Amino acid sequence: MRHDDFWRNYNPAERRLKSQPTFLQVTKELSTDFDIPSSNRQSLLETRELFRHLSPACYNLDLVQPVNKRSCIDTELRMAALVTIDKRFPETHWLHVYTDGSAAGANHNACVGVYSRYFSLSRAVGANCTNYDGEVAAVHMALTEVGKREDGNIAIFILTGCYFGSLLSSAFKKQACSRLPMHDKFSNK
Repeated sequence: MRHDDFWRNYNPAERRLKSQPTFLQVTKELSTDFDIPSSNRQSLLETRELFRHLSPACYNLDLVQPVNKRSCIDTELRMAALVTIDKRFPETHWLHVYTDGSAAGANHNACVGVYSRYFSLSRAVGANCTNYDGEVAAVHMALTEVGKREDGNIAIFILTGCYFGSLLSSAFKKQACSRLPMHDKFSNK
């Protein structure tokens, strides 16, 4: 199957394992079972639309330094993250784009922000949008903005990767996509 065909026909996974449906699948099932009206919900970005932008992308969720989240203080974790960004995506060769989406009380009034050295954007997503909606909207806003640019190497840093870890792992094969050939070309080895 060609890479483009995969994205054109991609359907998001409904289950992580046989016995573990995704959060969105459980939500859909519960709202159907209990006949919960969803007229006040704003429509979410279609996952297909998000993945259309991601077809040439890869993801990486690990750090270059060995750290244990439970035994490290926040400063050490922050330092490990900064070292990872500097080694994998040196700013001289990569455009760094940072995203954040959040909501009041995690379930309403979501806002998003996207920042890079060339632009800084923010907007409200909606009164009934959650943190997850905000994060998805932030990534979509970042992808839309970088799609207008001529930069070849763009690294988008998502503040809360936990939302996208399962989404991305179902979309990409980790071994095949975790490192592009251009990473070796620009790495500080």
